[in-house]
Amino acid sequence: MRYLLVLLASTFGMTAQCVAEDVMSVAKMPTQLKIVTSRHCMHGDFDLVLQDYMHRQSGFKVFVAVQQMESGTERVFPMLESVLADRSGMQGRAIDRGVIDKTRGFLDSGHTMPGLSEVMKSDGSYEVRVCSDSSAQPSCFKGRKVEDIGELLKQYQNPPEGHQSVDHVYFGQIVTRKGASVEFLKDSVNETNQKELAERVGSKGSGIAELTTLRSFPLRVEDGALVIDLPVFSQEKCGSPQAVPQAESY
Repeated sequence: MRYLLVLLASTFGMTAQCVAEDVMSVAKMPTQLKIVTSRHCMHGDFDLVLQDYMHRQSGFKVFVAVQQMESGTERVFPMLESVLADRSGMQGRAIDRGVIDKTRGFLDSGHTMPGLSEVMKSDGSYEVRVCSDSSAQPSCFKGRKVEDIGELLKQYQNPPEGHQSVDHVYFGQIVTRKGASVEFLKDSVNETNQKELAERVGSKGSGIAELTTLRSFPLRVEDGALVIDLPVFSQEKCGSPQAVPQAESY
């Protein structure tokens, strides 16, 4: 995550020990993926999801993808299908409060997807991403350009008339399986810890610079699930920010 926020996530529900200063080790392999949103006083990953949804006439789809870095094999999980398919609350280029609450509320309690153990069934490094993809064969990796979330949100402050969103990568982190345990960074990938990460994944980690651009929140494990946290701005919590993308009304 590219904003300066206090990260307490690594302490939630983990039975873990530090194997290096920047790395967290969890002794039990998670079996599920879990997507949550956390509310903050700066715009973040899920704000871009909402903006892209608002500026797409139809066919906006979001996926979680896990790619084995050794083989390049990717498994894609659709998310928010029923919520994003319902565009009844769209008013031109704006979403009414009911749609915002429904979309955020869907993830506040967490959206859990089984099958992680089937994807991460052997030792090695895996990259986890969240993206939008409107193609018939969705991927969060193939031919994807990773861009800074904050810069993308700035483009929505004054979008041109008729602007249509394009597909984006919203989240990226790496997790390594070793036997029954998993390891991942305790923080966003940054200029300090990317060396540690590169040493762990070797030549397979050629895309680590892209993760440094994203600065996604760290992964964590809770109740047997690998948790992906997508931050979102909360007016209720923080009041109005200095600059809000034009289409946002919350």
